[in-house]
Amino acid sequence: MIKKLMAEPAEAVEEIEEILDFELIDDDEPETLQELPPTADGRPARPTPRRMRSGRRVRDESEIAQMELDDTEPSPSSPDDWLRPSTFPTMPAEPGFEGYVSTVDEIRRLYAEGEVDAALDLAATVRPPACGFSLSSIPVVIMTPEQIRELPLDGRSGFFLARIDGSSSLQTILDTAPMSETHAIDLLEQLLALGAVRLVPPPAESSGNA
Repeated sequence: MIKKLMAEPAEAVEEIEEILDFELIDDDEPETLQELPPTADGRPARPTPRRMRSGRRVRDESEIAQMELDDTEPSPSSPDDWLRPSTFPTMPAEPGFEGYVSTVDEIRRLYAEGEVDAALDLAATVRPPACGFSLSSIPVVIMTPEQIRELPLDGRSGFFLARIDGSSSLQTILDTAPMSETHAIDLLEQLLALGAVRLVPPPAESSGNA
């Protein structure tokens, strides 16, 4: 056995490793798989059974691959690093008037936090529950100019709001507004929901009931 070790040192080392099941590491050899020099044809060198860090021999290439995965640092571009919670509102599907009110509250919260675009997008999709109102009723602005400036209104809503003078009936406003009646009703509903406008009965109906 001693003569064999002296005559064939490389084979003897392999035999010792097989018996003791541990690795003899040469300080002059690369310490990682990535540092192995390429072969003569330019391909990466195949890992040898002696290239390991755990102190025992690697049995197959699948174990080497697993070792490489274990040593890999987390990627800085992983989803956990760049995904962030969306600031766009996610409203629960609440039916009826309560759901409508919660949506309006969300619009106000977004606007107060500076999310103007998100507030406008949500305001464009909200529809109040059908409650009905008379075309002879009179829209009246019940907010101060300062309060109105704090509302999430776009140019169309502001234009419609400017036509409300506190004396013209809803029918008159719809007839004179340069937009479709459906569009005007939608804008009125949004203003009612935001608390900027309310509808009052016309004086003729009030005096007629007296």
